[in-house]
Amino acid sequence: MATMTNKYELHQIGTIYSCFKQKFGIPRQPGLAPLAIAELELSPPFNNPDAIRGISEWSHLWITFVFHAIPEEQVAPERFKATIQPPRGDKKYGVFATRTTHRPNRLGLSLCKLAGVLTRNGRVVLQLEGVDLLDETPVLDIKPYLKYAESIPTASHGFTPDVPQTLPVKFTAEAEAQLAACKSTHPAIRDLITQVLSQDPRPTWQKLKLASQPSHHIATLTESNHSDALREKIAGEQLAIQTNQSTSQTAAQSTTDGRTHMPCDEKEYCQYLCDVRLLWRYMTETNNTDTTSFRCIVVHFCGRLDRKDISKMFLK
Repeated sequence: MATMTNKYELHQIGTIYSCFKQKFGIPRQPGLAPLAIAELELSPPFNNPDAIRGISEWSHLWITFVFHAIPEEQVAPERFKATIQPPRGDKKYGVFATRTTHRPNRLGLSLCKLAGVLTRNGRVVLQLEGVDLLDETPVLDIKPYLKYAESIPTASHGFTPDVPQTLPVKFTAEAEAQLAACKSTHPAIRDLITQVLSQDPRPTWQKLKLASQPSHHIATLTESNHSDALREKIAGEQLAIQTNQSTSQTAAQSTTDGRTHMPCDEKEYCQYLCDVRLLWRYMTETNNTDTTSFRCIVVHFCGRLDRKDISKMFLK
């Protein structure tokens, strides 16, 4: 018969410094955005170079961490919720049958590529790629990935049998020009943005709501988005975030390939990668030469933030 559980004390061995400065937009699984990078810096007394001797012989590592952005009181035993509806599931599942972040002990497990090892000036740092980790994530343990034991081609996949479908990502001419100014610090920033946004970071309930609308509703939404009120709202948001630049934001946008894009809804999304702020919309793309159309994400603003230390801005 099961008895009352015990409590165990865990020690943080290091900290993640990631390109993801907010929870919104982080890929739901590791490896989906290969250019998503992070550094794992070990803390005293675990920052002894001997502690990672031989680690560079491994290509991938398991990172055990804490979902620190989930308030501890939300996962207290007395508030335990046995079921949740995962983003890709069509019904509720048991919390231990999913990979939800709302877990009793807030523990996470991520498989990351080891890109490099730095040991100098008293610092011990592991450079990681393909991460799905929020900036300043506390790390509890590191273990090598064993290909012969942990790769199981015949494993069943539950409610996620296939790789998630991705969306095309487009950039307006203004966004392309702004990106050029960011590449001196972040040479791969455009490709990183594309990899992250192609996963469609929108909340699942919004995706389901739009997907349930009949196809003719796209035209209705397009017409409604020509309103002067919305046009003024979008223009105002643009002016609020730009200091030395001015661009006009209307309901219809054109990307550098000459195609026209119309919003599928009135929602504009704000996202942060590294020290770059993005504004993007979920839109319907129409080829100007024919009547074909499909949905995509269009980025219309990419601006550098003035503050260098933005890691604590988005955790509240």
